[in-house]
Amino acid sequence: MDPVEGFFNSMSWFQGSRESLFTEDVTRQLAGYSPIDTFRRHYANAPQDSLSAVQYIDIKTYLVDDILTKVDRASMAHALEVRVPLLDHEFMELVANVPSKLKLKGREGKYILKKSLERKLHHDTLYRPKKGFSVPLGQWLKNDLKPLFEKSVLNQSGNATQFLNQRTVETLWREHQSGQRERSAELWPILFFQKWLDKWG
Repeated sequence: MDPVEGFFNSMSWFQGSRESLFTEDVTRQLAGYSPIDTFRRHYANAPQDSLSAVQYIDIKTYLVDDILTKVDRASMAHALEVRVPLLDHEFMELVANVPSKLKLKGREGKYILKKSLERKLHHDTLYRPKKGFSVPLGQWLKNDLKPLFEKSVLNQSGNATQFLNQRTVETLWREHQSGQRERSAELWPILFFQKWLDKWG
């Protein structure tokens, strides 16, 4: 894969099932469109080295359309004012010009930032392993959420069947339930799509 394809696949929920996910009618209406086109457009405007290019695509897509959106909605729902000082535009412009060889040291990310804070913060704080905010979706879909998914998505009466290939959805569900493959990353957005359609479709 080229750098764009590699990065796109690493960020994509539907690896290997994307092409068969939609009904024939939806596929026809998409007229060859693929979300990777957005990545390619940003890549064309990005710096030339691969790391900086991927970071540029990330800033233009994942950061604004996912991470910051979720933080904004969750914080505002609880009357919190969240600040993102490291995204100050002047600071971002400065660090965008830092050579890629200084951004990573081996597999250690944010290397310069961490080095600059060594006199202020304890080593274990700066260099502890990253911890995500994931929830046990895989187990939920096999237990607590299983009846909801089966009733909402698999009964073929939901609105999602207008858009999604039911055979593909059933294959993803069967693979996940049997333990053949971990498919929660694909099944979760399908369930949310159906619930969104229940309310707004």
